[in-house]
Amino acid sequence: MRSGSSGPRLFAAVCTAFWLCVALPAGLQAQTGASTPTRPAPADGEIAAALAKVKADPNLAQERKTRTLRWRQKDEQAATNR
Repeated sequence: MRSGSSGPRLFAAVCTAFWLCVALPAGLQAQTGASTPTRPAPADGEIAAALAKVKADPNLAQERKTRTLRWRQKDEQAATNR
């Protein structure tokens, strides 16, 4: 047996076997559509209730106060140093 010749072949064989065992069944399941069950659309009342909850949440305000640091102007520095 030659050194280094069986390593890459073994690695390729293991990778091929892995992908055949994992990717092939996943692809077949995706084609049949069995992975995602269908749900009916939400009713108008459910949508209105969800919107009311979001509007009532104070953490989701439409406007937010932002505070920033600013350099003092020279006249403000002179007034505070007196």
